[in-house]
Amino acid sequence: MTDTTQVPDVVALYDRVSAALQELVAGVRPEQWQASTPCTEWDVRALVNHVVGGTRYFVANIRGTEQPDRSLDFLGDDAVAAFAAATGDLHDAFLEPGVLDGVFASPLGQRPGRGLVQMRIVEHLVHGWDLGTATGQRLDVPAEVVEGVLAGLRQAVPGGERPSGPFKDEQPAPPDAPPLDRLAAFLGRRLPTIGG
Repeated sequence: MTDTTQVPDVVALYDRVSAALQELVAGVRPEQWQASTPCTEWDVRALVNHVVGGTRYFVANIRGTEQPDRSLDFLGDDAVAAFAAATGDLHDAFLEPGVLDGVFASPLGQRPGRGLVQMRIVEHLVHGWDLGTATGQRLDVPAEVVEGVLAGLRQAVPGGERPSGPFKDEQPAPPDAPPLDRLAAFLGRRLPTIGG
């Protein structure tokens, strides 16, 4: 068992955000699994499956094992257990010797291990917003955590129109909107109160 006093801050943050997203997955009601989400290509089940499949992809990248087929159903009969197992495996992979300072393939090209952790944090935050919006829940992550992630994103990702890349064009958000809403809008989500 991992000694939590030895967990680097960036991995502890990943754990915090992952636990919050797991709470949302656990809160999905049976009738909501086929509900639409802000990611128009996915219903709720497909959205959660995408997150779990992506987590499995990162584990394979770090460990140098065969990449999972992203078209598979990773959730089975227990989405919460599947999510917990995948995020737990990735937590363990992040803590393997040399990983945080190593360099690995990612959907955005070669990235340091710490960068992979940050990518998963962003993924869990934005898809937590998606899942919460679809199911009437709210991701329980401190505002200052989200503000910090958003500030880092603004330095690393161009704002405004994005003709290519993994993110859609930045969408408008009121300056006094909650940090998670502003993060979602920065990554291309149209806020319901803004007209869509």
